[in-house]
Amino acid sequence: GKDLCKNFCKELAEIIPDMLIVSGLAYGVDIHAHREALKAGLPTIGVLAHGLDRIYPAAHKKLAKEVARKGMIVSEYPPLTPPSRGSFPTRNRIISGLSQGTLVIEAGRGSGALITARQALEQGRDVYVVPANIDMPSCEGSNALLSEGGAAVFTGWDILQQYAPQYPDVVQRRTTQSNGAPARVA
Repeated sequence: GKDLCKNFCKELAEIIPDMLIVSGLAYGVDIHAHREALKAGLPTIGVLAHGLDRIYPAAHKKLAKEVARKGMIVSEYPPLTPPSRGSFPTRNRIISGLSQGTLVIEAGRGSGALITARQALEQGRDVYVVPANIDMPSCEGSNALLSEGGAAVFTGWDILQQYAPQYPDVVQRRTTQSNGAPARVA
C-alpha cells in the first residue's frame, strides 16, 4: 500500500503539479497519502475527526504541521472536541465531499476507507480501486468495491484520463517523442 501510494502521488504530480490530495491524517495509507503528496510537491488537506486544537493520533503531529504549512487542516468540530468512535465516519463524508474522486489502495472489510468510498458513491463522486490478490484480508474490502461501483485503476494516469474530456487543458499525459524531446498528449 505504501509503495502504491508513493507511485500514484508521484505520477499525479508529474501530470498535474497542483493536484490536491485529501485524506484523514489517520494510520495506514491516509498518513502516507499526506507524506507522499508533500514529497511530490502536491498540496494536501487533512480532515480531522476532532477539534483543531489536537492531532490524533499524536504521532502524526509533526506531519500535520507540515500539511498545515503547505496545504490545510480542517475540521467541522469545535476546539476541545476529542476524537470519538462516531466522529471518524462523519469526518469521512467530508473527505469524499471535498474530492472529485476517491482512490482506495488497500482496505480490509471494516476499513474506514470503505466508509469514505461508499459515501463518495452516494454523493455521486468517482471511486477508484487498486485491485489486489483475493487472498489478502487487507484487500477484501477494496476488492469488494469493484462490484459496488468502483473502477479498477493501476496508475495515476488511469484516474486522470477519466477527467481529460472534462479538463482538456489541465489533464495531459507527458510522453517523450522519439527524438527525446518532451511531448504532451491528452
